[in-house]
Amino acid sequence: MFDPSTGVTTSIGDTGDRSTGLAFDSAGILYAVTGDGAGVLETLYTLGIADGSPTLVATLGSGNDGETIAFTPDDDLTYYASGEGVPNVNEIFGTFDPSSSIIDSITIRG
Repeated sequence: MFDPSTGVTTSIGDTGDRSTGLAFDSAGILYAVTGDGAGVLETLYTLGIADGSPTLVATLGSGNDGETIAFTPDDDLTYYASGEGVPNVNEIFGTFDPSSSIIDSITIRG
């Protein structure tokens, strides 16, 4: 946990795997995505704020390297990106809707 008023970080527990991205949604739920070096790749979890305990949410995509997530309050969606190389083959981009648990792919152009 990071306290922005003091700059102090405090360990709150073990998440059970390696996460490469974290994001809070508008309800204050903390999401984590696993990435390179993780036991289970490209997987979205919620993390318990008090102890870091993970809860499986969804398997996201099949990009070949590098995972990240971000939440936007404009549409209440969690966006994720994964991979490098050929767009829409090795590079994956999409959204996760926490209210419906629907995962949608977004076509990468350009």
